[in-house]
Amino acid sequence: MGLPPPCSHAEQKSGHIINMASVFGIKMFAPGGTVYCATKAAVRALTEGLRMELHSQNIRCTMISPGAIATELSESSSDEATRKNLREFMKMAIPASAIARAIAYAIEQPAEVEVDEMVIRQPYRISSAEVNATHRLRGGQGQDLMGNLMGKRLALPAIRLFVSVNLLYAAIFLKLAGVPGSVALFTQMSQAVHGLVSQQAFRLGSGALETAVAILLLIPKTARLAAGLTAVWMTAVILSHIFVLGYGWFFVDALLVMALAVIYLLLTRTHSHGGESVGTMAAIQTHQK
Repeated sequence: MGLPPPCSHAEQKSGHIINMASVFGIKMFAPGGTVYCATKAAVRALTEGLRMELHSQNIRCTMISPGAIATELSESSSDEATRKNLREFMKMAIPASAIARAIAYAIEQPAEVEVDEMVIRQPYRISSAEVNATHRLRGGQGQDLMGNLMGKRLALPAIRLFVSVNLLYAAIFLKLAGVPGSVALFTQMSQAVHGLVSQQAFRLGSGALETAVAILLLIPKTARLAAGLTAVWMTAVILSHIFVLGYGWFFVDALLVMALAVIYLLLTRTHSHGGESVGTMAAIQTHQK
């Protein structure tokens, strides 16, 4: 059952209802405050209900939730323990004029703006216990975290450089150069597909692909894409050695390169952008400030 709006508001089809709640309608304090907190939480439900019912009549509703305000509240309770707790709470009180300014701010907004809710309290002050805990984190766990992040920051470029050099060496000095060992391997590959692809096409195509991937690895923005291509390409190389070429140094090299590519992908999998992990870089920058 809805509540009728105030007569003057209903008649003029406009107005503003200000309901005074409390931060204790958001967060409980007990013992001694259960009923008080419940009444303040009810103000929230009342304000939301009025807002929905009176919206069509251009009546705005605002709920103000003050924290510790310099009033007589600390002496209003009949329970001594509650009064003691409230007196302690009121040591952080801000003047009542702060609430008056908040109400004026909500009322002064243009008709198309509605301030639904305002929570007003004293600025947060970190306790000595929290300061000590923060110092312990920075001195102990923080140093461990920083060390891990810096290790990752060094590892990622090292992996990119190693894999790029490996691919470029194999592409330029073995495949594109046409050394006898490379020619022999790709002749076997051509024979395995019954000559449908020539030795030269296999060898030069492989060399060109590895050169392109190596260049992409050296560019931070495309490094993660290149790492994925490297993992797929090395999988094909490993399979060709298993089923056609046999085991040897090139097989071992392919296993190593694929492992490094997979490691790079795992290290940069969180919010990856530009080849490096944004989460990692942001955390490093935060700790450096």
